[in-house]
This record gives sequence, C-alpha cells and structure tokens, in this order.
Amino acid sequence: MFRQRGLQANPSQQSAGCDRKGDETDWGETYASEPRKGKARPVIFIGVGVACFLFCWAFFWPRESPDAVRWQKVAVLTGHLSPIQTVVFSPDGLRLASRDHEGRLLIWDWQTRRQLADFHADDERILSLAFSPDGKTVVTGSAAGIVKIWDPTRAKEIRTLVGHNSGVVGVAFSPDGSLLTTATSNGFVKIWDAFTGKERSSWKTTHRLDITSMAFSPDGKTLATGSLDRSVKLWDPATGSERSALEQTSGGVYAFAFIHGHNSLATAGADGTINIWDLDSHQATQTLEATDTLLLGLAASADGRKLMAGSMDGSVYLWDLDSHQERITLCEGRKGRWLKAVAFAPNADRLAFGTNANYSLEGWEMTTQ
Repeated sequence: MFRQRGLQANPSQQSAGCDRKGDETDWGETYASEPRKGKARPVIFIGVGVACFLFCWAFFWPRESPDAVRWQKVAVLTGHLSPIQTVVFSPDGLRLASRDHEGRLLIWDWQTRRQLADFHADDERILSLAFSPDGKTVVTGSAAGIVKIWDPTRAKEIRTLVGHNSGVVGVAFSPDGSLLTTATSNGFVKIWDAFTGKERSSWKTTHRLDITSMAFSPDGKTLATGSLDRSVKLWDPATGSERSALEQTSGGVYAFAFIHGHNSLATAGADGTINIWDLDSHQATQTLEATDTLLLGLAASADGRKLMAGSMDGSVYLWDLDSHQERITLCEGRKGRWLKAVAFAPNADRLAFGTNANYSLEGWEMTTQ
C-alpha cells in the first residue's frame, strides 16, 4: 500500500473532491511509498572443532529513505458547474487553466489559489485548450470549429482562426511557439503560423474513427493524433505525411502522452492498462496495470520520470517510471464518476486533476522527507 495520512482537516475545511470511505478526510492527505520490510534471516556461526552450534537471528529493520517522495494535497479549487474535461499548467507552473463540459474556462493563480479569469468563447462550447510556450496566450478550440487565441489574464480575445467545419478536439503549440496545430473530431488537421494566424497546411488523416487527442513530440519534429480506431498516428508536421502508426488492442485511444527523454509514448487503454511504446521500433515495450475500467486521461511529467492517469471510475493513478514502482492511487472514485483532466506542472513537483465531486480541482505538491 502506498497511502499514508497526513494532517487531519477541520471538518468545515474538508473538500468534496475524491470519494472516501467512512470518516476519512480529504484535506492534508499525504501519499508515499511505504518502506519494504525485511525478512528475518538466520545467521549460523560454526566454529572448527566445536561440538555445538551457536545460532543467532539478525533482522533487517524497516527503514525509510531520507529522501522518500511524498505527495501532499495543497489545494481544492471550486468554481466549475459541470464536469472538468481539461486542465493545463502554464509554462512557468504558476497558473492553471481548466475547462468544463459546458465550455467554461477558468484561469487560476497556483500560489494564491485565486481565480484570475472566467469566460466562455462567445457562448461556443470549448472542447480543447493549450497555453502558448511563453505563457502569454491561451488557445481554445470550440464545438463550432472556431479557434481563438486569448489573453488569459484579461479574458480578452486576440485573434480568431476560421477554417474548420466540425468540433476542434485538439490544439497544440510547437515547442518553439512558432506553429499552432488544430485537429477536428472528423480527422482534419491544420497547421497555423502562431504569430500571424495564417494557415500553412492542412490534411485529412487516415484515422477510421474520431480523433480524441493530439500533441507535438518534445523536439517538435513529430505530431501525433490519437483516435477511437485504436491507433496513434505519427505525422511529419512540415509535410503532413504519415510516418507510422501505433496500434493498441484494447479499444480506442482516449489519451496518450509523449515521455520526455525516452523517445517513447504512452497510450491509455480501454482495459485499464497503459502501454509504453518505443518510437524507434514502434513496439509496445511495457504495460502498466491501473484498473479494470477505461482510462480517460493521461499525463507525463516534463522530466520523463512520472506518469499519471485518470479513469472512468473517478480514480487517479501515479507511477514512477524510473523504478517502475507500483502505482500510487491519489484519488479513489466510484464507477460512473469518470475523471479525465490530469496535468503535471513543468517542473514535475506539482500536479492537478479535476474531480467529479462538486466539479472541483485538486492541487498536489511533491515533498521529500
């Protein structure tokens, strides 16, 4: 088990975030890897010419590493009125943007927990969002096929990009901030000049079913799209040509994430498992077991060391990819209370996810002991 309780909450301060059993509290929870207990081992000393044996037992007492990693819940942010679909950190990790099912977009200050902006895109339901690499703008894609670029602190529209005729389910900036990519559920991808808003290229993907997600690789040389047809396809963003496809066997790809520094990609499966793919061989090299239900959200930390998933049963799972350590369950949910929105901050020492209980955001920080 990986769960250890931290400070107890004042009942009036308890969040209505993750579901809990009995009288357990939410606020101040700490999760850490428990030390492994050593087994008692007999040590037998035999003296030459001695007729009897001396027996003694040595025990390896449990010890916890002085730099054991712990995750502590530090914030519960409320303001949404429907299930939270997306959450993203700004590049400096100081702001948080969250989008709900009704298309409402909220911007938060991580340090003060204060809400900085609250807006809709002219009553269009927002389906996707992303921060620009410099953190100065936020881009949104709507159900009406409209892409808008915003000043996130003033909720002021800067530019509107028109060209799609169906819902924009994916928006992503290239790592250098020069390109903006948008994808629609019916399989169309467009590349825009992020500074001028001019369309640079467009193509129809070869996915057989709806696109669910899209992302640039960390080096910006590959664009990936995930689909309900069970595949993630890798594209050359300069030409729109398909480079390869990763085909999973456990149902549609609802989420995927590039793993920084490993030339690999993780996909979330309908059977509750996560496959880690090597992007040189295009083969799945590892499978992580999470749950027996659908995984809807997936995020990898910028240091390539941690992976987080949100599930249909409302739980959040966390893995250490260096040690392949057994997962930690940060949030235990219930069936039917799905959880999709998960995100790491750029420095990987904090994370956030949207819960279905009171439609709140939970913020967690990593500490060492």
